[in-house]
Amino acid sequence: MRDIGIFTSTACNIQKITTRHGFSLIEILVAFTILALSLGVLMNVFTTNMYSSRLVMEYSQATDVAESVLAQIGKEISILNGPLEGNILRFNWRLNVTPYQIADMVQPPQNIEIYYVAVEVTWTDHTGVHKLVIPTLHTLLTSG
Repeated sequence: MRDIGIFTSTACNIQKITTRHGFSLIEILVAFTILALSLGVLMNVFTTNMYSSRLVMEYSQATDVAESVLAQIGKEISILNGPLEGNILRFNWRLNVTPYQIADMVQPPQNIEIYYVAVEVTWTDHTGVHKLVIPTLHTLLTSG
């Protein structure tokens, strides 16, 4: 076998020696397409997670508002005044109170009245109106 420059010669067979340097244009385009699709999916996941995190924070704040209203019952808010409404920051709240009827077999002591209390908190964002309702029972001592 004789070496003559870029060709290698054997008895009757001549082959060109090829060397490969870098990537072809097609390979680069395919790689960029895969990269762009992957980044698009990741950005969608990131945006969805951001929205979910914000919504969880808003529900947490709405829960704080509802608990704040419930904590004021008997102190600054009388449950005997009927439905009450108000707002704290961008959250609107409504307090609904109705007498609670218990089963005939179980009667509370004569000087205790039981009320069903529900605080409804609503707020609006760019996706629409959201609502959180926290129900509970509240007792009231009567003089009798």
